[in-house]
Amino acid sequence: MIAAWMIYAAVVAALTVLAAHIAERTVRETTRPVRWLWLAAMILACLAPLATSPGRSTDGELTGASGQEDTFESIADGAELAGRRAPLLRSIPATVSVPASLAPTSLDRPLRVLWIAGSMAWLLVLAASARTVRRRAKEWVPTIVEGVPVLVSHSVGPALLGIFAPEIVLPAWVLELPHEQRTLAVEHERQHALVRDPLLLLAGALVLAAMPWNLALWYAWHRLRLAIEADCDQRVLRVRPEVHAYGSLILEVSERSLASAAPVLALAEPASHLARRIDLMTTRLQRPTRVRLALTFIASGLCVVLACRAPRPAAPAPTPSAATFRELNELLTSMSKAGSNPTADSLARLLEEIQFPQPGDTIADSTLRRAVESRYPAALRKGMGMRPLLWFVADARDSVLASATGHEGLTRTREGREVLEWASAERKFPDLVPPSMSPGGLLSWRQLVTGRDTVDVIWIRLSGEKK
Repeated sequence: MIAAWMIYAAVVAALTVLAAHIAERTVRETTRPVRWLWLAAMILACLAPLATSPGRSTDGELTGASGQEDTFESIADGAELAGRRAPLLRSIPATVSVPASLAPTSLDRPLRVLWIAGSMAWLLVLAASARTVRRRAKEWVPTIVEGVPVLVSHSVGPALLGIFAPEIVLPAWVLELPHEQRTLAVEHERQHALVRDPLLLLAGALVLAAMPWNLALWYAWHRLRLAIEADCDQRVLRVRPEVHAYGSLILEVSERSLASAAPVLALAEPASHLARRIDLMTTRLQRPTRVRLALTFIASGLCVVLACRAPRPAAPAPTPSAATFRELNELLTSMSKAGSNPTADSLARLLEEIQFPQPGDTIADSTLRRAVESRYPAALRKGMGMRPLLWFVADARDSVLASATGHEGLTRTREGREVLEWASAERKFPDLVPPSMSPGGLLSWRQLVTGRDTVDVIWIRLSGEKK
């Protein structure tokens, strides 16, 4: 299941990053900081897949990823045993989706190992870089440059050292630059420190550590680093509008910067960003029109919607036992004739020993869906609320005879099991459901995922077998 979930996460991340890419230019033209857009995209791309369980169906996917019919979570006999009304139903956790033969479970262990190894490797790179820089920092000389405290290194920088209380690091050669460029170099790093850019960079690096195999996140990380620098360039030029001198400084820094310290010092971005930064500095931005804003919003929103609607993987279907409904009914009938008087807990333990349902004995999930959508379309669109119950009475061919809604009916045993007393069904349908059902009568209960909620569907079939 991990392989399928990783594919799903990669698709969601790709669509989320695409939404950010579409919106980037428009955000920049509105003079808003772009770095927050990319950090938000990384966080959303990482958290959105984690918000869903691989074994849970999505709305509209009631038949599972494989197209096969879902199964019921629980089912029990409706006979009165030795004059005692026994619980008809209990909840049995179940996961339904693709057949086990199609689920790549054999890859789960190696993929999990590779995932953890990748995360650890990236964290070790960051930790090793930080340790290396801290060791070198002992040799750096504190001084004052253009009225600002800095650390002068041999070749590291210009950059910031630290995350929460960053210090400006300047290489010795910066002190030999003309006054104008030296001032711009200090101002650039000061602007990074003022808006806490090192903290943003750390947040992006940690998000990347969560899914180091996700190529879309690596692309977003690349764009985040560029956005951090580009936003800083705009702030510097608003304070000191000296484009030519600033561009020359960037070229000089790019040629001399120590790339190995980039993950920690940073903000020393790859050389591939250089041309883009200069292009952004020399291009005059025009505020986008309302039409442009609307189109950007629609396009980005569509990508986000597609990411939210991406089909989620589900767990492989469990292999059912050889037990059938008929065998359970025969067992309960024989117990009744023998004078047994099973309690609620003993019946629950009996049901635990038999796995249901068996292929051929299930009610098609599409049948449930049609029944729910035909009876309660408005309620489904608005949301059913807290733990709703939908009741249906059907004939042997699963044609709905009556339906109802209600929150009552489910009770808990002392062990915490949820059961449904037959008296609840009698109160709901006094005319259709006789006080005593034959041993073949079946009542089943399962969770159905709708557009907004997860509802419990109680299905009462008036005959024991589907003809």
